[in-house]
Amino acid sequence: MVLRARLAGKPYFEQGRTRCDCFLLDEDGSNPTEPPALIQLVSSPRIKHGGLPTWKDGDIMKLEPTIGCGWNDVQETGRCHVDLAILLTCEGREGFLTGMVPMNPNLYDFSEDEE
Repeated sequence: MVLRARLAGKPYFEQGRTRCDCFLLDEDGSNPTEPPALIQLVSSPRIKHGGLPTWKDGDIMKLEPTIGCGWNDVQETGRCHVDLAILLTCEGREGFLTGMVPMNPNLYDFSEDEE
């Protein structure tokens, strides 16, 4: 399933990682969702982007889920690691960002509710 979103600002570097913020579009990809849904994406720790695409505020982005599996089984447990990420491309412009993950809020942090 490919989602579409409107870029909220140019991609940028922050603390050595790539950041990209966008607003989710509805199912047909033409209108913002109601209520507006901000998606904050950051490159996963193992991904280093050498440069940033020349995308602009308001560009339409395609968010495509990706999965990767790997075996680094130094303890011989027979388990693998699985990477779930988002491939980010821009309609009508060149470039892409791989290995992007959402900066989801901590849904289990109720510390503000206790005040």
